[in-house]
Amino acid sequence: MSTFYDALHFSVLKWVPQVNYTKSNFPSWFSKDLIDLVFLKRRAHAIFKSSRNPLDYREFSLLRSKYKLMSKNCHKKFIERTESQLCSNPKVFWKFIKKNKSCNDISKTVYFNDITSSNEKEVSDLFAKQFSSVYTEHSINHYSTISHLFYDLPSNCFFDLSFIESGLSKLSGDKTIGPDGLSGEFLYMLKSVLSYPLSLLFRKSLDEGIYPDILKLSTVKPIYKSGDKSNVANYRPISLLGHIAKLFDSLVLKSIGPAVSSILIDEQHGFRSGRSTNTCNIVFF
Repeated sequence: MSTFYDALHFSVLKWVPQVNYTKSNFPSWFSKDLIDLVFLKRRAHAIFKSSRNPLDYREFSLLRSKYKLMSKNCHKKFIERTESQLCSNPKVFWKFIKKNKSCNDISKTVYFNDITSSNEKEVSDLFAKQFSSVYTEHSINHYSTISHLFYDLPSNCFFDLSFIESGLSKLSGDKTIGPDGLSGEFLYMLKSVLSYPLSLLFRKSLDEGIYPDILKLSTVKPIYKSGDKSNVANYRPISLLGHIAKLFDSLVLKSIGPAVSSILIDEQHGFRSGRSTNTCNIVFF
């Protein structure tokens, strides 16, 4: 797996062009025509302020009215489009929700126990110290066997090559870069080339019972819970995996999901497709 990643990283460095992107200050629901209208309106306003001519003010006033109408229509269409794609493309919906939530940014100065810091590295160390303190290391006997299984559960996973290519196809337009340094769009563009070697590597991992270390790389992100934002203890960690690791996990889940789901009681909602804490609360209510 390491050799495979080395080849991908070499390809990125040698063949992927470097492009500088400027983050837009406009909301995501602004259309290109609306953005162009904003600049026309600003220019007309600047001309009027300079000339104080009633005709220039009339031109600015008309553009301002047109902007208000177009802005309202664009926002309405965006909301309708987002709601209609809730089932087919939930990422768009939750991205919209996240942008409109209250700010969850980490405080620039944080403290943990008796240590306070605003230095980026020291802040990172404080979070690492807090998150590591809530876990306990314990030895696991990998050779222990369970002798009281009542169900014939699968002991291996099998999936077609088409499943891998289909999983990589879902990364279309995903420009996020995982902790392994590979973007979703890059993997999508090479899906027809990468599917077969990935199938061999996944098969080798399953047959040997060894999960590659490089797939365990993750970016740990603090998520604010409640209380004082400067208190490190008021954050919980989430691990962001690379796209290939998530693809492997999803293939295994898809393979064993039906067999495991068939033995779960109907009241089990966590970690099941189509169910969540929301569905659990609705049923309970």
